[in-house]
Amino acid sequence: MGPFVICSGGRCPFIWATSDGNDLPPFFCPLCRRQTLYRCQSCGFPILKLSQASAMKCFHCHAPLKRPEPDKNRRQPTRQISKSA
Repeated sequence: MGPFVICSGGRCPFIWATSDGNDLPPFFCPLCRRQTLYRCQSCGFPILKLSQASAMKCFHCHAPLKRPEPDKNRRQPTRQISKSA
């Protein structure tokens, strides 16, 4: 197996294996239309190996390959501004 291309979406399962090098991988994910990644966002090393899908990490620097997506149902904290007298 050659380098891999994965979707940048945190929950998207798209993985493209570029084994022969003749087919160009998609720039956008065909499942969720987000940009695909072929290099680690932290160190720039190509994605040559994949760990288990739930915790994909860079083989070189061990940084997470996908950024976690915020939970849309979770309420975001609000900042209260106090008035000084």
